Amino acid sequence: MEDRKEYLENYSKQIRAMAATRPNGKLKLGTTEFNDVVYAESFDEHQFAVQSAGMSRKQLYDVIMKSWKDNTPIDFVQVRVRKQKAIEDEYEGIVDFFEPEYGFEEVGGHEYLKKYFMRKIVTPLRGGDASRCSSGVLLTGPPGTGKTSIAKALAKESQMNFMVGHLDKLFGGIVGETEQKTRKFFEAVESAAPVIVFIDEIDSVLSSGRTSTGDSGVSARVFNSVMQFLSDDTRKGKVVVLAASNRPDLLDSALIRSGRFDAKLPTLPPAKGDSVGRGAILKALSVKHGIKFSKKMKDTVDDLHSGLGRLLHDPKRVWTGAEMEVVMKEALDNASYSGRKNKDGSVNYTIEVEDWNQAMDDIIPNTNEVERMTDLALCYVDSLAYVPPEWRAAAIDAQKAKAEREQRD
Repeated sequence: MEDRKEYLENYSKQIRAMAATRPNGKLKLGTTEFNDVVYAESFDEHQFAVQSAGMSRKQLYDVIMKSWKDNTPIDFVQVRVRKQKAIEDEYEGIVDFFEPEYGFEEVGGHEYLKKYFMRKIVTPLRGGDASRCSSGVLLTGPPGTGKTSIAKALAKESQMNFMVGHLDKLFGGIVGETEQKTRKFFEAVESAAPVIVFIDEIDSVLSSGRTSTGDSGVSARVFNSVMQFLSDDTRKGKVVVLAASNRPDLLDSALIRSGRFDAKLPTLPPAKGDSVGRGAILKALSVKHGIKFSKKMKDTVDDLHSGLGRLLHDPKRVWTGAEMEVVMKEALDNASYSGRKNKDGSVNYTIEVEDWNQAMDDIIPNTNEVERMTDLALCYVDSLAYVPPEWRAAAIDAQKAKAEREQRD
């Protein structure tokens, strides 16, 4: 980022100096006259440097030239469009860059995860104390519990760039292609610093690790390269790796040991009947999608048999955030097809009790699978301080059972 910022500052100085030598104090490109790089309101060289993570000097220059040709100030949109093209051209789908749009305030629940991230990552980074910053966190738990959402929110809170790494796309069919793509991946990470790197479903790529056979040792070399990268202390405070896994039992213990991942934390759904946790997620989802509930719906929060209370107080089933989102969207769909109209004749999308009840009747959460993956996540917890209190006893029991199984084996 500092290199990009220095380039932009020096380029602006050069343009101002060149313009000052002209009789009218202006340079000309087509029909546009200018004497400096022009930025949109609330956007400047620093923001340009931050938002252009992963771009080369040539690509920065392209953005500036386009702004002059079009006679428009540089803003987020121009940088994002050019960066997306740069990513497609440069990294061949290995990484994607995203601009974090929200912080922890729009992530429902997960208060103990937020506590860890604030204490171990956000506060040290904001305070300039890189030595206290966690270098890596493994997020475990069932799918649909918000791992990607909380990773994006962490990037926003810590004021870092956000990159998704697609390790599955490192592997190529040509000799040497995988090694070349692996080097590109690490170059992309380095160029984007300070950056949060999110690697989803890490078990699907690195599960077998060094024991891979039949590929001339390519998988083993990728595995070892990733382990070496995770062990690199020079990235502390500059690169934070968040990896997610539904099956931590498939990961090599050498990959997830302390020093590579400083913490293994569960990203869990609310426990059965946890109305507070479910309520926080529903509130965040309703804000995200702009959902409106009728007054009658809002009055059902304590009703065990109808409306919101059916989900909030459900004592038998586990609901992940993703499954709650499905119910909410289904209820919205029911509202849209109900035939109800606003006074102006437009469709009334306000969710009524009957819309919600029909959605609850139709949508069935995958409780058994979620419980199995929750138990797996609890087996790998390494700090109860960041586990919700309602899950701590289960974590102790799960780890005890895991130790007994390993002893028998």
